Amino acid sequence: MKNLRSVDLNLLVAFEALMREQNVTRAADRIGLAQPSMSNALARLRAVFKDKLFIATPKQMRPTPRALALAGPVAEALQRIRLALDPDQPFDPARTERRFRLVGTNHANVTLIAPIAEILRREAPKANLFIKALPPRQTMQALDEGDIDLAIGTIGELPRAIACRTLLTDRAVCLARRDHPALRGGLTLQALVGLPHVRAALSEDPVEEIDVALAHKGLERRFAMIVPGYLAVVAVVSNTAMLGVVPERLARPIAALTMLAIHELPLELPTWTMSLLWSKRAESDPGMCWLRDRILAAFAESSDARQVTELRRLAGSAVDALELTSTRKR
Repeated sequence: MKNLRSVDLNLLVAFEALMREQNVTRAADRIGLAQPSMSNALARLRAVFKDKLFIATPKQMRPTPRALALAGPVAEALQRIRLALDPDQPFDPARTERRFRLVGTNHANVTLIAPIAEILRREAPKANLFIKALPPRQTMQALDEGDIDLAIGTIGELPRAIACRTLLTDRAVCLARRDHPALRGGLTLQALVGLPHVRAALSEDPVEEIDVALAHKGLERRFAMIVPGYLAVVAVVSNTAMLGVVPERLARPIAALTMLAIHELPLELPTWTMSLLWSKRAESDPGMCWLRDRILAAFAESSDARQVTELRRLAGSAVDALELTSTRKR
């Protein structure tokens, strides 16, 4: 690990300015330095990180892979320092260049990310959103330690340090081809356990309510394939005789645009709640307050029709890909 005593905080400020401007003179003007002082700072940065960091080209200074890897962590560290030194600093979404970090479940990444991206596009066009997937336990730890800003997903036992608000509820349904020969009379319990399934999973052997309910009857599904996301489930179900159990909010717009049919599950299953989660330590962060409030307001005001419209737009790209695949096969 690099010795922190060799890194002057002012050097990180200079690095941030160089990343944004990719020009020594403009970067110097941005933070109020003379051009020779910025050149000296760049030389010191290169010595500290043992990398050129920026390569001169006729039009600009291009960042090296090492500089690109440093950009996000440095910007986030400086932002936290600024907030700590001036907690009352106003947050201007139209001007912020902040990087918001979010963890979304498989379900959330399909049904909720598009509306959040639209909020940023419309109100904070210079900000960006970094999304990754983590298992639930790691998600709670990442929130508590400040490694991520927000999480969206279903929750069980909530740690005391984490706050949450409900965004929406959903339930499981089954997707299958409309012309599936085994389902002409509907989906029976026998067909549900007798036909092969494709499953969306972000971790190994996740426990789902449907499998708990089947286990109580001494039954289980047969998984022929496990894929990393629900859109992959749609692709497999569209081209095979497999079944896919998916959230209804995803299934309805996709079924309306494809040759897929929705079947009610022959089991009594509870609905589940999708929630927005954050660390109570970030309650007073102005940027986080803004984004959190905008997300909650957007979903409180949105109707089912609006949510279906958002899903339909997302589903359209998946359908286009499926149609292209089918055309190539023919």
